[in-house]
Amino acid sequence: MTTSSPTIIVSALDAITTTATEAAISRRDELLATCSRGRSVPTAESATKATEVLREVTTFTRTIEAARRDAKAPVLALGKRIDAVAADLTAELTAELGRINSLVSEFNVTEQRRAAEERRKAAEEQDRIYREAEQKRLDEAEAARAVEAAAKAKQDELALKASRAKSEERRAVLEAQAAKAKAKAEADAVIEAKRIKAEKDREAQEMAATHVAVAMAQPVKAAGTALRMETKFEITDIYALFDAVPGMVILTPNKAAIKAQIKTLPEGASLPGVKHWQEAKTTIRS
Repeated sequence: MTTSSPTIIVSALDAITTTATEAAISRRDELLATCSRGRSVPTAESATKATEVLREVTTFTRTIEAARRDAKAPVLALGKRIDAVAADLTAELTAELGRINSLVSEFNVTEQRRAAEERRKAAEEQDRIYREAEQKRLDEAEAARAVEAAAKAKQDELALKASRAKSEERRAVLEAQAAKAKAKAEADAVIEAKRIKAEKDREAQEMAATHVAVAMAQPVKAAGTALRMETKFEITDIYALFDAVPGMVILTPNKAAIKAQIKTLPEGASLPGVKHWQEAKTTIRS
């Protein structure tokens, strides 16, 4: 179910206004005007005046920062209350979302494996049919050659006997036997050809059925879902990873530790890969 109405309501939020006081704006402008008059510090007296200006500006900015924190505190507290309301609304559902997602993902993975196993078995069966058909073709070709050779040998034998026969009658009998043997061989060859054709037709049907089985072996998945494999990882040794592939590790300088180490260095010394220098900065005491 979908709805366009809000699910979390913050009362009177639109009525809140955020402005600076006229006094704060006036004081800021006054300080800006004072700062704009300073262009150099040539004497001790001017340094004292500049320091006083720095103190006043610092005091003002610290006052504004404190006011900002105080004004923002209720907003931060409100944000935490909003987060708590949202978390309370969704905590149990988020847990159920993860649980049900795991169940659906497990089902989809199981279906993928089942379909893959069916495709593997169908492919193996198809390969077996091909191999057996090829072996049968070779065996049948060899048998046909043997039959042909035997028939030819018989014909040659009868022809030789006929040529050696001393009488026309004997020759006629032998020639008739040779013709009969030839006709039988031809008839046997026709019968064998028909048998081979029928066998090949049957094998073709089996192969077609196997093709269909391979094509139909697809995983079943829940409607409206899409299974994807998400890569997860855990770093077990970040130094080994950096040694192997430096680009896969982000190096971040520890500024506090670097600054502390620089303070202990002898004059003229430096840390490897670090350039350091001194900058003057006046600290304003409250």
